Amino acid sequence: MFVAAPLPSSSSGQVESSALAWVTRLTGARERRELAQLLLDGVLSWPAVERAELDEQSELPANAVVPDHGSCQCWEMRSEFGEQSLLRVWSPPDCSDTLDFVGHLVRAYQHVLRLLDGAERDPMTGLFNRKSFDETFWRLSMNCLERPHAADSETGVPGQPERRHQDSPPGYWLGVLDVDHFKRVNDEHGHLIGDEVLILLARLMRQVFRRQDRFYRFGGEEFVVLLPSTDAAIADALFQRLRRTVETHDFPQVGRITVSLGYTQICSKDSPAGAFDRADQAVYLAKKSGRNRVVCFDIEPALRSASVLPPAGDIELF
Repeated sequence: MFVAAPLPSSSSGQVESSALAWVTRLTGARERRELAQLLLDGVLSWPAVERAELDEQSELPANAVVPDHGSCQCWEMRSEFGEQSLLRVWSPPDCSDTLDFVGHLVRAYQHVLRLLDGAERDPMTGLFNRKSFDETFWRLSMNCLERPHAADSETGVPGQPERRHQDSPPGYWLGVLDVDHFKRVNDEHGHLIGDEVLILLARLMRQVFRRQDRFYRFGGEEFVVLLPSTDAAIADALFQRLRRTVETHDFPQVGRITVSLGYTQICSKDSPAGAFDRADQAVYLAKKSGRNRVVCFDIEPALRSASVLPPAGDIELF
């Protein structure tokens, strides 16, 4: 059960009643977007607040010039998984009740966010789990503009090369990553060492990808990446960079490992299962072609023409 932190003894009766009412609403949030919106609504409900902004996955630079304390107050919030949010609130100067009110809502927001993170995160790696994937995917797919998929982007002119994925407009991308020969790691070194490999791999993903990218552990040695609002060349560069980073990293007791990656562009009205299946087929092709490769479903003729998923037992993927 969530218990709000006690209000400062200096708070006025209006601060106390208003803050507790909004804390009750914050504790009822069921997902992160709802929680963020409730925080903003609560802050803006205070009469002295002129403006408020919540920048998720952001931070206040060390050399940032913050406006005068009386006009803008900043709260930098860090989650236990390393994500950061920045709340900016503009209000008239010398308004201590405003600081008390907003500060209490911020504390409640952080408490509830920790509870939500516990349900949405893989406890071992700290990455988002499969439960939180579908909602984020649907939000991205609804934001996609109606555009021809790369698989349908051929010029149609005889003798002209088909249009490559580098020429496609900025969009959203789904990638699937699978550790090569991971069963061998568990068999030779034990599951505790195998778990350590997955934890270190999650850290490498955080180093390689950008602040706005989202990573998920789907179970075992399989990971999923969602890249929002980027073009095809950048998507390919990020996946290749991760592959090279893993390939050159020394994992304790294990040494070197490699990963195979497949990715695809998310289309408007796409489904999580459909996009995941395309990226998964690209992973299979990467493994079939020798592993330690990045394959884009959208530009591989063999993948676009027909399913290449193997019959059961046809190839050892792990």
